[in-house]
Amino acid sequence: EEELFDGLAFESSLFLGPKLLNTNASYLAFSAEGAGALMIYQELDEKQHNLYSIILRDNLQLTYTLGSHIPVSVLQETSLGSLVRGYGSGQYPLDGALANRFSLCFNGPEPFAKGFYPRLVLFFDVGYGFGQLANTSVSSSAFLASAGVSVTYSLLSYMDIGYQMAYLIEGSNPMQPGKT
Repeated sequence: EEELFDGLAFESSLFLGPKLLNTNASYLAFSAEGAGALMIYQELDEKQHNLYSIILRDNLQLTYTLGSHIPVSVLQETSLGSLVRGYGSGQYPLDGALANRFSLCFNGPEPFAKGFYPRLVLFFDVGYGFGQLANTSVSSSAFLASAGVSVTYSLLSYMDIGYQMAYLIEGSNPMQPGKT
């Protein structure tokens, strides 16, 4: 996930997996994402390292996937459960998914080098999936919502190592039925 501190970013992609190139795949996947961020507060030290910052972020993502043989690797990126935190990657694999991820990020301090710092993220996600279940002719729809917190350590904006907890407001996690 690319780091955005202040401003807007847009990205879209189109993937095609024609059956003539791979007998285990036949699909078309489209994804579009818009992200916005606003730096609410930032305190820098004399070396311009972040002592403390608060960032408000919002991501809106739309995916649409269709085909007769959609691979698991594609479903892990495009399914509704992959877009809403607290649900498993590949869960709710419907043709279309629309998700909004809202975050309030508390970052810092960054005492040793730029790009290495702890982060606390409060989040609220909602998503709606529609169409047929992947690789079937069964029509379905789903609405998911979650809220939670993650505590991580950021390594040069390439990865965060940490722990995330989500409270499932709407929908269930099929990997842990009955638990929120």
